[in-house]
Amino acid sequence: MQNWLLTVGICLVLGAAIFAIVFSLIRNRRKGRSPSCGAGCASCAMHGCCHKMQQEAKQ
Repeated sequence: MQNWLLTVGICLVLGAAIFAIVFSLIRNRRKGRSPSCGAGCASCAMHGCCHKMQQEAKQ
């Protein structure tokens, strides 16, 4: 019985961690942030494309 409770507890903790990560990614995406873009454009191969479109949209 105790082994079963331990397994369920670990699964709940892992599930909560996965939920928190997915929720954070969704929230950041809605705010316009991308997990792959840290706005360090000097080393990015697409440095002239993504933020240029955002600046044009603001104007």
